This record gives sequence, structure tokens and C-alpha cells, in this order.
Amino acid sequence: MPNQFIPSKPDFNRLLKTVTLDGAPDRVPFFEIFGQIEDPVLDALKQRDPSFERLCPAESGDTTGAAAFKRHVSYMYATGYDYCTVIPDFEFTKSLSRSDITDRDFLTSHDAMIRTRDDFDNYPWPDAARMDLSPFAYAEQFMPVSMKVSVYSRGPHLAALYLLGYEGLSYMLADDEKLFSDVINTAGERVLECYKKCAAIDIVGALGIGEDLAFYGATYLPPDILRKHVFPWYKKIVRACHEYGKPAIFHSCGNNEAVMEDIIACGFDAKHSFEDKITPVWEEKRKWGGRIAVLGGFDMHKISSLSPAEVKKHVAFLMDNCKAGGGWALGTGNSVADYIPVENFLSMIDEGFLLGKY
Repeated sequence: MPNQFIPSKPDFNRLLKTVTLDGAPDRVPFFEIFGQIEDPVLDALKQRDPSFERLCPAESGDTTGAAAFKRHVSYMYATGYDYCTVIPDFEFTKSLSRSDITDRDFLTSHDAMIRTRDDFDNYPWPDAARMDLSPFAYAEQFMPVSMKVSVYSRGPHLAALYLLGYEGLSYMLADDEKLFSDVINTAGERVLECYKKCAAIDIVGALGIGEDLAFYGATYLPPDILRKHVFPWYKKIVRACHEYGKPAIFHSCGNNEAVMEDIIACGFDAKHSFEDKITPVWEEKRKWGGRIAVLGGFDMHKISSLSPAEVKKHVAFLMDNCKAGGGWALGTGNSVADYIPVENFLSMIDEGFLLGKY
């Protein structure tokens, strides 16, 4: 049976201390880029503890605006996070291989919005000056003062993959590197302005950039191309975050080992997204933990397929191998996807509370 609901006592300084490698906080913090099972978790918590509604009332039904963010705050507070997530209103319009997708979308390698110079000139680039900042106002309205906002958005590399498609990106790099460079640089300029605007908001405590640089075996682009076209923008984005005293968190799926030195050199404070079949998080912690914080790492296949008891056992293993000295946060290897069983997620959180104290 799951453990009794445990009030979380959020404190963003707990995560900040971890991400900036400033020693061990009071307990191991929890970290995710986002969660897709908020409503089922809230429903389960209400069944587990009748005081839940009093501790953290959550509105249901309305999935937009203030009510939706209030529910997000309820979820993050109740499950022990020290922050709430805001995904800025800043998107690169992309084509889809199917037009009937509503809950999930995906790209095929040949989808592309920009194929030619004319496409580039006519593309509707996002403008940070027109961003809807209401989610930040909702956060300030509903969050306890001990919590902060963690921003999560895409960077120039992932924008290029969305705009060019992997096939188109590869051909363009070979046939017209100048156009490829213009796409990356224009995306980089727009992303940088987004992060500057978000970093300047007082209630923002950290900023994450999602890039997905790699496949299982290697990076999508050769490391020398990343160093020439992409990493200079990372340095500018990190510098903008640090100028406002905010840490910068780098999210990338796949095998990033060939460019980990570059990621660290860009100034990122923490790295997120790990998969056991590539390099388990405990090995990453041993290799890089003294130079960059590592976040999450409970393998997605495991948290989706193990029993709740096995999930707790694996949390204990992660604590034994990642907890020492700080610089690590408990969480999934990617995100709380909607295929993760609710009791498995809650078992991870339960055991994290019990075993995470320093």
C-alpha cells in the first residue's frame, strides 16, 4: 500500500542549492520538466488523504487560464516540488505529418516549414515582446512564497529540427550552410530574447532549455557543427540567465557524451534527461557530478513497467548511488508522461520523502 500523504513544505532554496552545487540541502529535491498526469494524481491524493482538499484545494473542469494554473500549483505543492513550471507562450510554428492530432503531436523526418530562402524570409518568427505573461501572474497569485517558477522552453537546435525536419536540415547543411546558419541564428536571437524576458521576472527561480541533441548512439549533428552554430547561442542564453542570478538547466535526450564537455563549458548549472540503456544517471553523477548537477534519471521504462514495490526499491538504489554530497534531484529520466501508472509515480515520491533526508 502507498505511504500516507506527506505535506511537502516547499522551499525553492532546496532546489537552488542542488542545482548550483552548493552542498547538500535538507533533503533530495524532486525535479521534472513537466507532468502529464496531474489530474489522476490529484484524484489519487484526495482518496489517500481526506485533508488534501484543505491543504491544497484544486479546481477541476476548467483546463484554461487561472483555474488550470491553480490546479498545477496544487499538483506541484502536494507532490513535493519546490517550484511550478511555466512554459512560455513562445512557439515556433511547425508542420505535422497528421492534422488530426490533438493530445500529442510528432514530426516525421521530412516535415519542414523552411526549405528555401523564400520560406525563411516569409516564416512567422515568434516575438518575445508579444508573449502572454499571464501564467507568471497566476503563479504569483497561487504559489506559496517559498516556491518559485521554473521556466521550460525550446532552444535554437530543436527549433531548427522543427523548422527544417531532420532530412531537410541535413540536406541544407550540405547544400546551403549559409541558409542553415541564418535559421539557427534567427532562432537563437528569438530564443535569447525570450529567456531574457523570463529571467527578468522576479518569481522565476530557474530556467530550463530543451534541446534533444542526440539519438541513442550520437548527436543529430556532428559535434563540430554544434560547436560552430549552436553552442555559441547556449553561452549567450546561459549568460543572460546568470546576469539575473538565475541558474540555467539543460535538457537533452539521447547520447550527449561527445559534447558533455561543451555543455559544461557553456556554463549550464545542471543537466537533465538520462536513460539507463545510454548512460545511467548514477554513472553520470560519478563522472560529471563535481562540475554540473544531474537531475532525474529514474529510467522511463522502469517507472512505467515495474511494480510499485519495485519502484521503491529502485528509488533506494538511486539514493544510495546519487544522493551523496548533493547535486542530484530525484525524478524520471524524461518527464511524467501520461503512460506512467499513477501509483508508480506516487511510490517514487513517497520513497523520495522517506529516504531523501540528508
